[in-house]
Amino acid sequence: MRISCSLVFLACALGAVACGSDDPTVLEPLETPAVCRNASVPVSSAILSADTLFAIGIAPAMSTEQQGRVTAIWARETTAEVYVGRLIENASSLLELDRAIVFTVSPTRSFGVRGVRTQVRAPNDISWSGPISGEYGSVQLVLTEKGVTGTLQSFPGGGLPTTYQFESIGGGLQAIICVDEQKFPPDD
Repeated sequence: MRISCSLVFLACALGAVACGSDDPTVLEPLETPAVCRNASVPVSSAILSADTLFAIGIAPAMSTEQQGRVTAIWARETTAEVYVGRLIENASSLLELDRAIVFTVSPTRSFGVRGVRTQVRAPNDISWSGPISGEYGSVQLVLTEKGVTGTLQSFPGGGLPTTYQFESIGGGLQAIICVDEQKFPPDD
């Protein structure tokens, strides 16, 4: 399996990629799976000025337990890419009706989403959803004390969707997983 290596430290440490040298910060980028590199519609400047829910791009320090969770995610047949990000501290304040949020799913891909449905059960127990700006697709997520779980699906030009899943791996860190829909068993 070929994977993207933007999360240099994590990818090398977990053995998810072949490192280009003894220095784990030096890697030759591998080809991104086609399912994860569909061209996205440019995000409008109004959305780009919105807050982002996950901060990704710098490899966070992870515990052995968190590394184990990421390794288990990589082991799934349907996993095409995994990035680890930190959930912003004020996440619950962003999940409001009609609020624009940027979902950064990789170092080169972001989606603007405006909340159209929200249900607040407690300060850190919120369901939130909305359409992707500028293309067909949507985000559905739930924030709890443990973090965020949810899905972003984009339908760029028909065919199979580009799907990203959000899973908490503990300690404020989130796995952002690009799912290869073609690896699911066919419907009977």
